[in-house]
Amino acid sequence: MRNARRFVPFVLSFLGAAGWVMSVEAADTFLALHEGWSIQTSALAKEGGEEVSRPGFPTAGWHRAAVPTTVVAALVADGTYPDPDYGMNLRQIPGTSYPIGKNFSDLPMPEDSPFRVPWWYRTEFALPKGAGDRTLWLRFAGINFRADIWLNGKKLADAAQTAGAYRTYELDVTGIARPGVNALAVSVQAPLPGELAITYVDWNPLPPDPLASAPIGHRERIGRGAVPDHHGQTG
Repeated sequence: MRNARRFVPFVLSFLGAAGWVMSVEAADTFLALHEGWSIQTSALAKEGGEEVSRPGFPTAGWHRAAVPTTVVAALVADGTYPDPDYGMNLRQIPGTSYPIGKNFSDLPMPEDSPFRVPWWYRTEFALPKGAGDRTLWLRFAGINFRADIWLNGKKLADAAQTAGAYRTYELDVTGIARPGVNALAVSVQAPLPGELAITYVDWNPLPPDPLASAPIGHRERIGRGAVPDHHGQTG
């Protein structure tokens, strides 16, 4: 008899993710979270993770985003900043005051840089009835550089556990994720000088957020006794 366990994989692409595209294949149900994210600097969103990760938390005035994306890429996409690939536009983005020709990854971010502080990535998603009696996994396939991860008011992991360049994480969220609306919030922090991270060269300058981002291609798999796969999608 074929294994009757049903798996509900979530697909997140983060340097951020909500807005589910749901398709059914055999016994699997896939929920893709590429659209419907909101991002905001913690300098303006001063609430803690317990509040930000509650369903219904207000995000009016936040920046809309689709993942995968870095903070700067999302702000360019929504028109906050100009296209950095055109002319000298990169130098117009706040925090890009480092000397031309210098490796920004080796320098501290300027005091007035909006990317010195963590940025929130937030989304909401719905799980079907029956998800509550399953083992539920949440998988991130690439966070840069460290993050505090919250789901439904509960902290799943903190920045001390998630440091690294585009590392993958699989978190057991059984009993935390539930049928109906869920809220996921990830506070992302950029790497510091001297940390083992993604760096650029003088002819390909580093953006002012040092590529701070949430999951790039996440796949979360939900199921009774399910084990997350190891084939994270890349946006």
